[in-house]
Amino acid sequence: MSKSPAMKNVRRASASEAKKIEAGGKRLPGGVMSAKAAKDLDVLLSAEYAQSRMQIIERSLSEAVRLLRQKK
Repeated sequence: MSKSPAMKNVRRASASEAKKIEAGGKRLPGGVMSAKAAKDLDVLLSAEYAQSRMQIIERSLSEAVRLLRQKK
């Protein structure tokens, strides 16, 4: 009996995520962060930009929105 197309897609997606993680990516609720973004996140954490990775993401998003609003 052959594997269903859905199971092949699940295995392919899992393999892709594993490859990104092995390259330094970080798992997030909605996917896997690229290796470059993960390194940037670690730099910000080391510099005490915020106390946790989630706080860094939240602060960065808020600051990006603030900058966009200033341009208007």
